[in-house]
Amino acid sequence: MDRDRSPSFLLVDDNADFSTATSGLLAQLFPGARVEVAATGTEALRALSDGGAAFDAVLLDYRLPDLDGLGVLAEMRNRGVDTAVVMVTGGGDELVAADMFRMGAYDYLVKSRIDRHLLRRTLDSVLERRRLEGEVRAKSDVLAQRSLELDEKNRALEAAYNLLRTRKELLTQLSEDLERQVNVRTAELRRTTDFLNRVLDAAADHFIIATDARGRVLTFNRGARRIFGWADEDVIGRLGLGELLRFDDGADLSALLERVRSAGEFRAELTGARRDGALFPCRADFSPLPGEDDGAPSSGVVVLGTDITTERAMAEQLRSYTRSLEHANRELRRQFEEIQEATRLKSEFIANISHELRTPLNAVIGYADLLRGKVYGELNTKQDKAVSGIHERANDLLRLINDILDLSRIEAGRLSLTREAFDLREVVDEVADLGRVLAQGKSVTVQGLVEPGLPGVQTDRQKLKQILFNLVTNAVKFTTQGRIVLCAGAGRPGWFRVDVTDTGIGIGHEDQAVIFDAFRQLDGTDARRYGGTGLGLNISRAFARYLGGELTVTSTPGAGSTFSVELPCVAPEPETTASPARAGQDPGHPQPARA
Repeated sequence: MDRDRSPSFLLVDDNADFSTATSGLLAQLFPGARVEVAATGTEALRALSDGGAAFDAVLLDYRLPDLDGLGVLAEMRNRGVDTAVVMVTGGGDELVAADMFRMGAYDYLVKSRIDRHLLRRTLDSVLERRRLEGEVRAKSDVLAQRSLELDEKNRALEAAYNLLRTRKELLTQLSEDLERQVNVRTAELRRTTDFLNRVLDAAADHFIIATDARGRVLTFNRGARRIFGWADEDVIGRLGLGELLRFDDGADLSALLERVRSAGEFRAELTGARRDGALFPCRADFSPLPGEDDGAPSSGVVVLGTDITTERAMAEQLRSYTRSLEHANRELRRQFEEIQEATRLKSEFIANISHELRTPLNAVIGYADLLRGKVYGELNTKQDKAVSGIHERANDLLRLINDILDLSRIEAGRLSLTREAFDLREVVDEVADLGRVLAQGKSVTVQGLVEPGLPGVQTDRQKLKQILFNLVTNAVKFTTQGRIVLCAGAGRPGWFRVDVTDTGIGIGHEDQAVIFDAFRQLDGTDARRYGGTGLGLNISRAFARYLGGELTVTSTPGAGSTFSVELPCVAPEPETTASPARAGQDPGHPQPARA
């Protein structure tokens, strides 16, 4: 091909991911190159028949859904398609490399080892060989033309000899011309041989060795010189193949030659010996070298191999790294199990201690109620105010303990659910009534709405009521004037939805992602200004997920918020509800149970 022209490639592979990745890599390695893709052998043959000469090289996958790579290559040769072919094989298809080369393939690549350097080096070698072959072909055409001219002159000479025997001078002149033409042709053939030797030397990463019937080296390419450290004059005709390669099982050279003659070709991993005595692992393909006459028995072998020292070292590094990862994973798993167990014990302790705290606290609230009811006598104004304060603070503490108890039950996986059928309108009305009581003294109206066509509901009534009560309580807490609306209606098929909308202070976008975390409030002044522990939304979301749904929020600062709880009309079976701690989830963000 012309050095100044961008190359064109046809990539034949049925693996779309491999084709996409390789096409991109070709575009990077050869800017301006034209790359076409075919998924089957039939598509490839059609593209080559339409414009085969327009492709400088074909990257042909050996395994295709309709024809294998050898079949496609054979059909190309049968159709006279003159295009360089680089076979692409899988990890176990290298044995077909000798067949590929005999059928005209220029080189082959193994998919698992393709990288940008190997691909560039291989295609540069193939394109250079194509260019050299083009020059050889052009020169061969000139030689053919000159041969025709010589034939014509010979015929003219013969005619002149028959007609004019006396014209010896002309015959002598013609003989001299013929000799000059032969010398020119011999020189051109010598240059052609040099071109072919340079093509062999282009395979710098592989050693190519050809031997005679006795195993003596006949050909030693540049890759072999680099890998083994020998010069041509020290090897060719002097060393035997057994002095360069050694079978790990101790087989000798005669056994190798016999195996090639009987098996045709085979692949083996063996040990190479460098000139300085150093040994290295290598992988080689052995093929018989045909005799000089057609049909003659094999007179030697051709060896195509590569040094796999780096490959084995990388494989060992990978195995070592894998062992390290496995050890680290086992250690992380052990630590995670310890953390899970500690979390479970902590949650159980909190659940137990919270339960124990409620007993004396209920007594305090009871005695305060008795005092306020004047069971033990009349109270003056200061005493009545003090007892009311005790009663209010004790109830605040009881609510806190109840919230912590709910949270600890969720974390410990001890939450129980009861599925029952009920009228959702009743729950919405009850929560709205409670909201009106909480909103007394504020310029806030609380309204409960139920859209028509609401489906029947079977879920945990108490948990749903607690979710809505927590949302309304928050809405009242953060709304100074305006209104709060509970609106229940149908959701997606088989689901229902309840929205709690307020006209309060709203929530910033960056805070909406964290308000459902346990003990989280918008800033450090919220607890002092509005009260609360920051557990209500966390518990509400956990309840919603245990009921098989989700709790979400949309809000605009200064314009209010809408909290939406969406649940299936029929809750999951209670026994299928999973503990977030046992399921490996963050206890503050349990995942929805699945029926």
